[in-house]
Amino acid sequence: LQQMALLRRPQTNVRMILVHGLLKYADLYDFLQEASPTIATEILNVYAESMSKTLQQLFRTYAAQLLLLDATKHSASRHDVIAVEDALLRDTLTTRAKKRTDVFTLGNRAAECLDDANARPILAHVATQEKKSYPYERLFRSLLGHLLDAVTNEHVVCRQYFKRDVFNILFGAGTLSVILEQLENYLFTCHDALCLLLVIKVTHAYKRNARQRHIHSLDPFFDQVTKLVWPRLKMVMEGHLRSLKQATPMKLGGVELHAHYVTRRFAEFICSILLIVQYRRLSMSA
Repeated sequence: LQQMALLRRPQTNVRMILVHGLLKYADLYDFLQEASPTIATEILNVYAESMSKTLQQLFRTYAAQLLLLDATKHSASRHDVIAVEDALLRDTLTTRAKKRTDVFTLGNRAAECLDDANARPILAHVATQEKKSYPYERLFRSLLGHLLDAVTNEHVVCRQYFKRDVFNILFGAGTLSVILEQLENYLFTCHDALCLLLVIKVTHAYKRNARQRHIHSLDPFFDQVTKLVWPRLKMVMEGHLRSLKQATPMKLGGVELHAHYVTRRFAEFICSILLIVQYRRLSMSA
């Protein structure tokens, strides 16, 4: 009980407490289950309450820290559609600047997000000190990686110590709700279709990785993530389609010597989508 109480202290190395402070009493807990099952259940409840609160706070803080590193938060707005009117382009910056294809070009985002599958999660405090920033899909991948490691660790500890899995008590109503709430809030203002596609791709990859680790308790969570992202992606894609249907030559600017900016945007966007869908290098190991 003293070791479990340490789990609630801030800045605690949870992993060290579990491995070096708790698991060495596993045989004593086995004895307690036979001698006094009621007391054994009470101890399990104490652990579950302490650890669930600790995990919830850790992930709430980590998710908030990651959002401060988001480099794509304001990269796309509702006006960033394929066939945007030339008059709207001239409202703020110069036409040349606003006719860029950054929002529709994948660049190295897929490689950074989907390669190096076993990369460690981002150390948010270190990245903040070094003034680094990442696209949102990379931050979300780091959050999922941290979650899967935590679930795997708790699965092993609880199986060794309590001889049972207490996933729903530890993660269900707390940590997973925090992550889903943070994702839902982000989706409200996300107009970046490539980001949404990459988030779905990363979620599917971590679902496969979890199954490779024989962790099936996260399947409903991964399904819930995709159920949140798909409708938003559909809405953003419908905005692009609507812009093309409503576009007229008079509204899209004059004739230029090089390819029209709408043509360039469309080509870059379709190419980026195909690259994401067909990307095969994310093969995550246990």
